[in-house]
Amino acid sequence: MTQGTHARRRTAPGAATALVLIAAATAAAQPPDVATIVSRMKQAVEPAQSSLRRMTLTVTQEGSTSKVVLGQARGKLADRNRILTVVLAPSDLQGTAYLVEEEAASDDTRQWVYVPAIGRVRTVISPEAFSAFLNSDFTYSDLGFTPLRSTYSLQGEDSTQDVHTYRIEAVPAQRWYYTRIVTTVAADSFLPIERQFYDPANQLWKVERFQGVSTINGVPTVLTLSMDDVQAKSRTTITVTDLKYGARIPEALLQSQGLPQARKSPLWTSLKAPVGR
Repeated sequence: MTQGTHARRRTAPGAATALVLIAAATAAAQPPDVATIVSRMKQAVEPAQSSLRRMTLTVTQEGSTSKVVLGQARGKLADRNRILTVVLAPSDLQGTAYLVEEEAASDDTRQWVYVPAIGRVRTVISPEAFSAFLNSDFTYSDLGFTPLRSTYSLQGEDSTQDVHTYRIEAVPAQRWYYTRIVTTVAADSFLPIERQFYDPANQLWKVERFQGVSTINGVPTVLTLSMDDVQAKSRTTITVTDLKYGARIPEALLQSQGLPQARKSPLWTSLKAPVGR
């Protein structure tokens, strides 16, 4: 046996180890599949715990600014997730209430709205879900649940300023309102950072930003949500001022027939859990 053969045999285990390490590093560097990213993002923005929130909605358009104080309850009814949003102030909008129920079998949601001036609870049909929420830059649909049955694709990943992100694109089943939605997601928390909405002509229409992340009761939570309409040059911000996870929410508050009385619930006055200040 020659000296060269001995040398080759001595180096072979080292080379094999290096190949294993390279393969492991390559595997570790691979991003999760897009279905996993979307599922983790949904879990991050829709925590399993019930919650109560007080929020301020600020609309800035055409040189004027208006503010609305909202109460929001998130919980389950008959094992289905529901979100109730009710106007607490100002007086001319007070009592307006919106309830959405997630349908597990589809991206469709059941939605109801109560407007005191009309005096009855009304079911929101699908096209109406894309109308403006309280004349803001958010639609009712924007404030609902994350859809899982849009067509998602991973567009890439990036690392800037020590922040590792994934970029995913969603193509809705119905493209008459938004033709596609591109979301930048934080790789560590899976919370969205920015979301771009494109109109039917595939032009950038709105930009949604998720800011002021703070850990509340162990849950990383977005405290400031903004939507800029880059075409109309208007902006809406939703700021969470009070938040309590694990709150006990009466079933009646999450039922459509309870919408006319939702504003009068003592939960709103008893909610004293300031955040972000």
